[in-house]
Amino acid sequence: MKKFIPFLITALVALSLAISGCRTNNNPVTNQVKIIGKWTMISSTTSTTGTITSNTSGNYTANDYHEFKADGTIKIMDNGNTYNGTWTINSNNKLIISGTGPNYYDSFTAGFDLPVLTTNNLKMVYVSTLNGATTTFTLNLAK
Repeated sequence: MKKFIPFLITALVALSLAISGCRTNNNPVTNQVKIIGKWTMISSTTSTTGTITSNTSGNYTANDYHEFKADGTIKIMDNGNTYNGTWTINSNNKLIISGTGPNYYDSFTAGFDLPVLTTNNLKMVYVSTLNGATTTFTLNLAK
């Protein structure tokens, strides 16, 4: 019987390790978590179709960024100007930024699509249609 007890203990330890090693991650990282941090603005494009067609690109430096904080606040540095506001990602996976002022993101009330949100890359896209013209604003950022 004494020889059987160490074997039983070893078998139970091995079984418990095997069971705990088979767990899957039931808590995937959400976009609310992925977006937190400081993102440097790389490029932006605005294109309009319909009655008018135009393309423009923003020129950014390492001093231009969006900093998404875990408390839901955001600090944006853009060409020497500072904008502070709040952010959230709604149930439709749209990024809503508000409180930055009427001449910045406050006019983007429908929210930004996030077609790319990885550890190092973020793409924000806003599409609006007015008088038959569709305007698409795209902003590319990197960590």
